[in-house]
Amino acid sequence: MNCGKIVLEIVKVGDGSSVIITKTVMIKWNSKIKNHYVDLGYKFTKMGDEVEVNVKDLTSGSNLLVQNKCDGCGDIYTIVYAEYNRKKHGELYYCVKCGNDLVRSHTLSEESRKKLSMSKKGVKRPDMLGENNPAKRPEVREKLAGVNNPMYGVARYEIRGSKHPRYNPNLTDYERTHKRQELQGKNKDTWSRRVFIKDNYTCKCCCKRGGINLVAHHLNSWNWDIENRHELDNGITLCSACHKAFHKAYGYGNNTKEQYIEFSKS
Repeated sequence: MNCGKIVLEIVKVGDGSSVIITKTVMIKWNSKIKNHYVDLGYKFTKMGDEVEVNVKDLTSGSNLLVQNKCDGCGDIYTIVYAEYNRKKHGELYYCVKCGNDLVRSHTLSEESRKKLSMSKKGVKRPDMLGENNPAKRPEVREKLAGVNNPMYGVARYEIRGSKHPRYNPNLTDYERTHKRQELQGKNKDTWSRRVFIKDNYTCKCCCKRGGINLVAHHLNSWNWDIENRHELDNGITLCSACHKAFHKAYGYGNNTKEQYIEFSKS
């Protein structure tokens, strides 16, 4: 893990833009980053060997920590490099408070104000109101009327089980009745809550603590390791940024504990 290791420093220069002071960092070769750095001209030795790379060559989803200076208030923050890339405004970086103030300070055009007003009223497409609504066209209404409607004459209580359009025959009876409620519920005894308590509500990848953006991640995926779905040791706490970066690299489903170990060392 990279907890507490500041590998980048971002400062405010004369033109008001945030720049990264070029430094080199040591990373270990692994299958996730090999092609990226080889394409940039780095010489591959073997998996697990350390290699010195330039900061500007880090992958955009790197989970190394960065220390950055808000271009609004000037305060210093430490966040994951991937999250810094996601939140920066062009060449500038703003903390949450300054970013919100910046958005509120923008002057909206009259057209934008109308669209915003419509959206608050639940109207997504004002150009489809009234007679412009496709559902009100005679040909559409005729197509969905009476016996032409696929649900015509079907009682609601009959649309269940294997007759339901979203029925999944691959689920077991246990999965079908419980699914993930016990993982995502608010009960303090749920699997997710127990994982958070075990890890002290701290992302085990970047050490970010607390907040509402924590995720209980299955080391061995939910979809294949059925026996260990609710085992405490099969869960680890990640922040949303690290969680997204992991699945961006390894995809969703069929993930393994070994993949996470490899990811945490990058």
